[in-house]
Amino acid sequence: MKEFYTHGSEAYAPVPVEVPSHLPEEPKKEQPLIQAPEKGISSLTVVSVAVVLLLLFGLLFSMMRLFEIRSEGAELRRQIRQLQTRQEHLIAEFESNIDMDAVAQRAEALGMHVPYADQVQYVDVELPEVVQTVTEEVEMGLIDAISAMVRDMEAYFS
Repeated sequence: MKEFYTHGSEAYAPVPVEVPSHLPEEPKKEQPLIQAPEKGISSLTVVSVAVVLLLLFGLLFSMMRLFEIRSEGAELRRQIRQLQTRQEHLIAEFESNIDMDAVAQRAEALGMHVPYADQVQYVDVELPEVVQTVTEEVEMGLIDAISAMVRDMEAYFS
């Protein structure tokens, strides 16, 4: 058993420490099993950026085309209103120029008369609807949509 000094201040006296003859070497760091990725741009990154840019330009040109179509539609509606106003004026002018007394005198001179009640026959005529509606649904695949977008871009810049 080892004895320790326990008398007074001797218990706290410094004890000389032996210095080792040489210090151990620093441990060498081993290469990790997973190597760090090489620095550079991967092909996936380039393709992703190209697709994003293509979609961005497609969106931009689609929005520009939509704006043009809306502008054309507004212009056509304005022209329709002008033509309807002009038509109303022309109809009013035409109807105001008809002299019914002159027409009646000319009809009597030609031997015409108002038809008798038994000479009048009413015919119910049903006309087909003038407006044609398109019920065909347009389904475009991704390739068709991209090719249509490219054609729109070519048409816009040409």
